[in-house]
Amino acid sequence: MDEVDVEMEYAEAYGARVPKVGLGTWQLTGESCYETVSTALELGYRHVDTAQLYGNEAEVGRAIADADVDREDVFLTTKVSPRNARYDDVIESTRASLDRLDTSYVDLLLLHWPNPLVSVSKTVRAMDRLVEMGEVYHVGVSNFPQVFLDRARSASETPIVTTRSSFTPTSPSAGCSGTARTRGCSSPPTARWPAGRSSTTRTFDASPTATTRRPRRSRSGGQRSTATSS
Repeated sequence: MDEVDVEMEYAEAYGARVPKVGLGTWQLTGESCYETVSTALELGYRHVDTAQLYGNEAEVGRAIADADVDREDVFLTTKVSPRNARYDDVIESTRASLDRLDTSYVDLLLLHWPNPLVSVSKTVRAMDRLVEMGEVYHVGVSNFPQVFLDRARSASETPIVTTRSSFTPTSPSAGCSGTARTRGCSSPPTARWPAGRSSTTRTFDASPTATTRRPRRSRSGGQRSTATSS
């Protein structure tokens, strides 16, 4: 593949420096996942998003390990399954994720969804502990209603770097960013397109410097986008 000249833009919050455009790996599995992540890293992506629930952490980790990119140059996010939201389960499942990802740390750990049967304060205390031990650098939440977000921010000793929610050009969650700003959450927006989605979905080229180019297909047949997040 020809070398691509890219200039990644970054967002900064609470000491985290996050590439604004990242690759989501929802619905990617096996060799398709490995090849897509490998291609993305070749194209200049430096932000990769996975999750325990995706079942592809091993493939994501292998692609990062095999890439001609230093680990510290890749911002790696994974997410704790809601079923692992209890204190001990957060610790144990995150360490299992690190083993699958073949890395000693993740840059960002999110709780994928709130678990209504588990106090969010217990979850974030476990995430705080992982930060103290150097196994996680930053923490955040995903798909959190405002009431749960407020509880997480109050309970966490570590700043909540990001609150992640679905946003697309055709169906924006217009209230999300505005509400977050009024509640004192200063995390800047980033985009992670789930590359495993059907290619019938209307998307745009998502090489990190893309603006209005035609859609480009990945090796797995999916398209990538700067315009949406998963």
